[in-house]
Amino acid sequence: MRSLTLPRTGVRMQTMPEQYTYHPLPSKAPHRSSTGLMKGSMATHHHQGCVRGAVRCSSGMPQQPLISLFLQPLISLFSPSRQQEAVVEKLLALVENTQLGAAADPAGVADQALQLVEELNQPPSAAEKLDGLWQLVYTTEASVHQLVRWAGPGLFVTQNIDVKSAERVTNDIEFSKWLKIQATAPLTVDSKARISYVFDALFLQILGVRLQIPFVRGGGWTEAVYCSNAVRVMRNSQKDTLVFVRVMD
Repeated sequence: MRSLTLPRTGVRMQTMPEQYTYHPLPSKAPHRSSTGLMKGSMATHHHQGCVRGAVRCSSGMPQQPLISLFLQPLISLFSPSRQQEAVVEKLLALVENTQLGAAADPAGVADQALQLVEELNQPPSAAEKLDGLWQLVYTTEASVHQLVRWAGPGLFVTQNIDVKSAERVTNDIEFSKWLKIQATAPLTVDSKARISYVFDALFLQILGVRLQIPFVRGGGWTEAVYCSNAVRVMRNSQKDTLVFVRVMD
């Protein structure tokens, strides 16, 4: 588990979703919630008769077999979802100081990052999982790298996806608090992991004044190869790779 500080906002967030911690049952039955389940501990079952494979505590309630106390953490450690999280943790650590991928790369970070992305295979269960405000932390897009080299490492790029209601995607590129470019597009849900779009408006905001400017329309599709509550890894129609972290409220 590691934390990532979002540039400019100073918001510090956990890159991995909260995990349930395991604790063996005490000798006496612990206090139960109204649902009978307890976060951080194993739930027991109300049975008055003999329970096969269980050890009964002094209160008469069955306990988990001792072998399960050792096997469960191992099973969790080697589960597919935990392995995917471990790959994402390595990826975020690798790209953290690359200036969105635009920094000089003598150590071959870009190649290492792409190798890690190849190991990811956890698409969202529904397109709505893509919804929210996301900050770009790494990309292979040459156009973004050019902007970073021109504007400096303070460039702040976000993407807001709204599948549920507005059905739009909005990209913001903030050069400073006085200068920002925004491109917005209607989106189409192609699958649980993929959306397509064609930008229909481009705005320049300078000194608080927002102006719509002419542009050549363009678009494509973007597809999630990994999506959790905190991290989203995408590939797009231009064969680029993008890594986003969710901007927390």
